[in-house]
Amino acid sequence: MKSDSCAFTHNGRRAQNEDYYLADDLHGIYVLADGMGGYKGGEVACRIAVSTCHDYIKKHLGSPIDIDDLMNFIRHKLKEEIQDHPEYASMGTTLCCLYIQEGYIHAIHIGDSKIIIVADSVYESRDHTYAQQLIDSCLLRADEYQHHPMRHILTRCLTGDAKEKFKADYCKIPLKQGRNTFLLCSDGVMEANSAAQTIHWLKDEPDIHKILHTVEQNALKYSKDNSTAIMVGLNYAVNGN
Repeated sequence: MKSDSCAFTHNGRRAQNEDYYLADDLHGIYVLADGMGGYKGGEVACRIAVSTCHDYIKKHLGSPIDIDDLMNFIRHKLKEEIQDHPEYASMGTTLCCLYIQEGYIHAIHIGDSKIIIVADSVYESRDHTYAQQLIDSCLLRADEYQHHPMRHILTRCLTGDAKEKFKADYCKIPLKQGRNTFLLCSDGVMEANSAAQTIHWLKDEPDIHKILHTVEQNALKYSKDNSTAIMVGLNYAVNGN
């Protein structure tokens, strides 16, 4: 059983790209982060979060992953960086991660980067933003979310502040016999691609390169933000072949 992936990252209309990703097809680990804009060190925070998350999961793939311990380890690495560079004291980042283990796809998510999984069932991560809280409280319609001014205000993220121990969302979904497809992306991608349309593409188009090309072109045309995405395809058989 081996997964394959393709990816892109673009500045959009920003001077700097504060997104970062790592796609490890060999070990079935995919990680993406979006550094918090408006705070110094966002590009540093996202790189630390991605590399630390990948290395931790790779080291522990032979046993169940302790998600809380993983999040605390990333926070510790961010804190170490801040101790060396106090100017990064306010830096933070989102994080989304997928890893394949024992017939399941495992999803970890904090912030407003997106995970979409089409496997034995369909999974879409919920943004940790004030606008999403308004929807959850029935104060905002779902169709108003994409253009709401509080869509980018995070209610959860990763920082080096020991007091901000926000929990990550976690779920695991059984892989289905045959083709499974996954997407991780920063919020800049979702500015230009609806979740419903993306799920439709993941269900109906077997070529992940074609899907990614469409998603990328939409992001380049319609999104002002940094845009980064990883598309993953996996053919799964119960006997492991």
